[in-house]
Amino acid sequence: MSLKTKRHKTQNQEVEQVSANTQVNSSIKNAVRNIFNTINHNKRLIGSIATAVSGAFFLFRTNSGRRVRNNIQNGAVNLFETTTGQLTSGWGQVHNLANGMMARFHTDDLTRYREIA
Repeated sequence: MSLKTKRHKTQNQEVEQVSANTQVNSSIKNAVRNIFNTINHNKRLIGSIATAVSGAFFLFRTNSGRRVRNNIQNGAVNLFETTTGQLTSGWGQVHNLANGMMARFHTDDLTRYREIA
C-alpha cells in the first residue's frame, strides 16, 4: 500500500470519526435543549412540588413544625367542638319549634273536632 493510499484512508477515517462525534454532540445538545424546554414549560408544577415537599419537611421534621402541627390539631378540635355544639343547639331549637307547632295544631284540631261533635 502506498503512502498516498494510507494517508487517504487515514483522512477518511478521521472524517468519519468527526462526523460521528458531531452527531453525538448534536444529540446531546438536543437532549439538553428538550430538558430545559420541559423545565420552562412546567415551572409552576415543579415549584408547587418543591413547596409541598418543603412544607412537609418543615411540618414533620422540625420542632417548630411540630408546634405548628399541634396548633393546627388543637384548632381543628376546637372548631369541631364549636360546630358540634352549635349544630346540637340549633337542632334542639328546631325540634322544640316543631313540637310547639304540632301541639298548637293538635289543640286546634281537637277544638274543631269537639265543635263538630
